[in-house]
Amino acid sequence: VDAVGQSTVLSLRPERVKLNPAPGSLPNVFSAQVAEVIYLGDHVRARVSVCGHDDFVVKLPNSEGAVQVKPGALITIGWKTEDCRALDAP
Repeated sequence: VDAVGQSTVLSLRPERVKLNPAPGSLPNVFSAQVAEVIYLGDHVRARVSVCGHDDFVVKLPNSEGAVQVKPGALITIGWKTEDCRALDAP
């Protein structure tokens, strides 16, 4: 990204996204709705609608005690600033 105020695309690894973070624990927190849940053995990928986009993917562990999500559920997601990369907008 060339300068402050220019358009950008943010890139974030799905496993870096935290589900229902504690209030104040992360600088980037957004409300989301689960659109689809895909079971992949040891983990689950949840496609969520967030910030006007319906193609945001979150990777969650599929283990005992892990938070389980269902399509239609309203959740909160968040991440650390250093886990996000700003790229030039297309």
